[in-house]
Amino acid sequence: MAQKVTRREFVRSGAAAAAGVTAGLAATKIVRAGNPDNEDTSKILNYNPAMEYRRCRKTGLMI
Repeated sequence: MAQKVTRREFVRSGAAAAAGVTAGLAATKIVRAGNPDNEDTSKILNYNPAMEYRRCRKTGLMI
């Protein structure tokens, strides 16, 4: 038989999951179009200043 989950446990685990997702997304590096923050773009292959780039987590590539 399945174990019952209380509303308090459900909200607590949901909030913890949401906080984990938020922390993971905040760590993503972004180079905005036009590079207004003067980020280092030397390692971006075929860099185009009119495009926005984000770093892939496992490979570290900017796409």
